[in-house]
Amino acid sequence: MRETEKREIAHKFIKGLTNQDGALLRTILTDDVIWSLPGTSLMSGEAHGVDAILKRSEILRGFNVKIEIQHVAYGLKDVALLLHNTGKERDTVLDEHLATVCHLEDGRIRRLDTFISDVAMLNAFFVREETPQRGTTMQGTITITEAGGVKIHTYTAPELGWCVNSHVIEFATQLVVIDAQYMLPFAKEVVRHAETLGKPVTRLYLTHYHPDHILGAAAFSAPIYALREVQAKIEAAGDRVASEEHEKHPDAIPTRAERPGRIVTPGTETIDGVQVDFIRLQHAETENALMVSLPHYGLLITQDLVYHNVHVFIAERAFGTWLKAIKHYQDQRFTKVLPGHGAPGGPELFDKMADYLSLAQQALSESSDGDHFKARLISAFPDFAGRVLLDHQERFLFPSRQ
Repeated sequence: MRETEKREIAHKFIKGLTNQDGALLRTILTDDVIWSLPGTSLMSGEAHGVDAILKRSEILRGFNVKIEIQHVAYGLKDVALLLHNTGKERDTVLDEHLATVCHLEDGRIRRLDTFISDVAMLNAFFVREETPQRGTTMQGTITITEAGGVKIHTYTAPELGWCVNSHVIEFATQLVVIDAQYMLPFAKEVVRHAETLGKPVTRLYLTHYHPDHILGAAAFSAPIYALREVQAKIEAAGDRVASEEHEKHPDAIPTRAERPGRIVTPGTETIDGVQVDFIRLQHAETENALMVSLPHYGLLITQDLVYHNVHVFIAERAFGTWLKAIKHYQDQRFTKVLPGHGAPGGPELFDKMADYLSLAQQALSESSDGDHFKARLISAFPDFAGRVLLDHQERFLFPSRQ
């Protein structure tokens, strides 16, 4: 490919991004394009597919970001953009330099990797207010992952909602939702997004009993499914958990946990012609949890087996079996990994998660109290979101200090 052709593709990407021009972007991007950015902001993580990139375009426009192309650099097969992005949001200024490498395949961009001069500035700029409230602006973010004829719309809550994910699986005739959020305002954002897709939500799966995955269930009208062990745990402890969290956020969390009325049995089911595997995960983040895979498309919804750039809840201390489970599913070579917290990604998320757990295990063994432990993790992972989870787990890890 000639340099002039590479330059034209690079300029079309910025033009399409700036103008939110999906038709133009689809002429130069592959259907399974991936765009990675560092950090923990609304723009960070991996965006899978053109629709997810258009979502980023919407964010850039919403924050009035100006993109200036300073240089185009050429590789043997690929092309890179050297950019200067500027903007001002309230009292926060964006003024950073970027390099975006466009990996080309058959005349289209198949992957983009952006490098940022100041990741902390990016994180500080692309944020929204963390107060749940009604309004037209979504407080969470949507990332779309395409797998064959299926789209998975991943809603990630803001920091106040523990950056937890609800995954809306869009089949041909129906929607299936994985996990219900922590707070009702964020659960209602998931419901409103699902309504825009024009298909009914036929099932809500609760993967495990932790509050951030179950307490928003009242926002949904679909039948609730869970593993038998998870159903029993919610029956036994759900209302206590709801009451504790309601005291912290009385306007956003109900006093009672919704009960699953349907049991999901581990195994395989076909939904709208797509094979779906329901997997029981044991002794990882918690004793029993559900994972969902679309094996023909290399996709695994891990929920809390894996977090992505978010601090991890480790109160049950099952480091050994958790790390073994990560290795087991990593060896199955899934190419699309949708975590329980943070943005979707690829198989690299398994290694990142294992690294975090190994360091957390060592830090816990060497920490005398919660403050010391929290400081160790923040020092090791300064850009990670979800610091509220470090506070939440302190009473479990250091009960004598409470």
